[in-house]
Amino acid sequence: MTSTDLQRILTHAGKTDDHVIGFRLANGGRVMFTHDRFDMKTNMLDGIGMLYKKLEDSEGQIAHSYTDLGEVIQVILRDDVSQHIFVRDIIE
Repeated sequence: MTSTDLQRILTHAGKTDDHVIGFRLANGGRVMFTHDRFDMKTNMLDGIGMLYKKLEDSEGQIAHSYTDLGEVIQVILRDDVSQHIFVRDIIE
């Protein structure tokens, strides 16, 4: 999935990248944006074909995740960015 593909989905849904809360991967894994908001310019790295996410553990240690965009098979969008969403309740 490229940023163009994601933009088509967002346009169809009438949403912006703020509404993205996660992606399902072909291997069954997920990349979720629950603490930090998803930003297409920061997180969809078409130039290197990767989905990027900055990670922080409970002690404040930082790590960086790069996932092949070809692995993304599903986008999960929230309906209302002003409301908290319980991600575990809506993930299939």
